[in-house]
Amino acid sequence: MKCIIFGVALSLTAALNAEEVAEESVEIIEMAENPEWEQLESAAKAYVKAFNDKDAGAIAGLFADEGEILLSEDVKVAGYDAIEQYYTRVFDSNPTAQVGLEATSVSFETPELVVEEGAVVFSEGEEIVTTFYYAAIIGKQQDGSWKIIQSRNREVLDSEANQALDEIGGIVGEWVSKWDDSSYKVDFKWDPSGAWIVGDARYISPDTEPMHTTIRIGWDAAAGQLVSWSFDSLGGYSKSTWSKSDGEWTMDASGVNAQGELSTSKQSVVVEVGRSVRWKFTERVVAGEEEEDFEMRLVKTPPKPFTTPKGE
Repeated sequence: MKCIIFGVALSLTAALNAEEVAEESVEIIEMAENPEWEQLESAAKAYVKAFNDKDAGAIAGLFADEGEILLSEDVKVAGYDAIEQYYTRVFDSNPTAQVGLEATSVSFETPELVVEEGAVVFSEGEEIVTTFYYAAIIGKQQDGSWKIIQSRNREVLDSEANQALDEIGGIVGEWVSKWDDSSYKVDFKWDPSGAWIVGDARYISPDTEPMHTTIRIGWDAAAGQLVSWSFDSLGGYSKSTWSKSDGEWTMDASGVNAQGELSTSKQSVVVEVGRSVRWKFTERVVAGEEEEDFEMRLVKTPPKPFTTPKGE
């Protein structure tokens, strides 16, 4: 399957001219029997045109309200104003740049969520100069349009682990859940290697000591499934094995809390078009005693203003 993606973090180093490449790249070579293809193709063409017209505002408008570009582990561009500013800088530095985009993998994770991978091709005349590889998550909005939720460069080896983790790439971002006087905040990021997704979480409640948890999600090549580990600041730890069915991830978790008590649970995770995460806990048993089921709805936190790292 071959089609076009319409958003990626770009770092240009030379003035390029690839009008023919861009025009050819917006053609859908093999159309799937999916009515959403027309919308996706239209948005892809809009990105190519906006880039080659140097229209930073039009590109920013192709991102969802919570859309973001991950430039590195510690730097991201989030929100309309920051994305427009970012592309303005790109165009100021490369006023004659032209681009062509080509996706090599398109996956409808749900009817409203698409994961795409592919290449950004820069050329000078008929000669291809540079190719960057990308991964992007695209969500269907309430008005029926498709917009970019997250895009990032892929500067890592195309490993089995990276491909497997891309299936849950929608969980990357900053999330928060609040109930009563308690709150749970978690920030998931890609490890620079691309072989792990790492999380940093904090639970705050007036009834207990604040707890900080680190999470690492990876790929078990021997078992052929995703796995995750969590370690909390009180001394507890757990391991979970992941499986997927009908767009929902389920986990079998087991571990030991700070008091040395064994714990097990069933968990399910659903990423709802990149705007929220539903995390449900059932069949909870701690020290042989059954615990109540509970569910968290994590909402993506508002974008932070884009800041240039020190030294740049």
